[in-house]
Amino acid sequence: MTDLPLYKCFAGYDVRFLNNKLTVTAEDAAFYDYEIAKLQSGNVEYGLYQYDHVAFLLIAIDDWKFDFDLNAFELLPSAMYQLLHSYNGDICFKIVTTRTRQLITERVFQFNSLFTQHLKDVLKCQVENYKTSEQVNKQVIMLTDALSTEEMFQEATVYTYSGDSR
Repeated sequence: MTDLPLYKCFAGYDVRFLNNKLTVTAEDAAFYDYEIAKLQSGNVEYGLYQYDHVAFLLIAIDDWKFDFDLNAFELLPSAMYQLLHSYNGDICFKIVTTRTRQLITERVFQFNSLFTQHLKDVLKCQVENYKTSEQVNKQVIMLTDALSTEEMFQEATVYTYSGDSR
């Protein structure tokens, strides 16, 4: 039996800023035990793909690569203010079931300070250059139609998380 590429396509996801943590919650209907183990302990790389003030958070866990669009207008104003002024780089990556949103697993790690500052700068520029969430979403659709996750990773500066899960 040959190994198939391990790209997981999520049924949906959202990106929130909660308790001074960037929280990515991805929905999926079913995970195998080996997939859960990989998410809990695999090597983590992350990056940011940006084009025309639209950003995608890139996360790789071992050989799985994911991209998540970041729309500053979808954050509550208080959360956006907190993210821009006091965010220290903590991220929580959660996988939940599609129908019930029951937690399957989560992984908490921290971005390095250069990446965290770059993320803040990109979101600030997004707010300065767009007027609405819909304008950002139009660009997101255009970019996801034009680029694969792999191409975004090739264009981004990618960092490696070297700590343990907390």
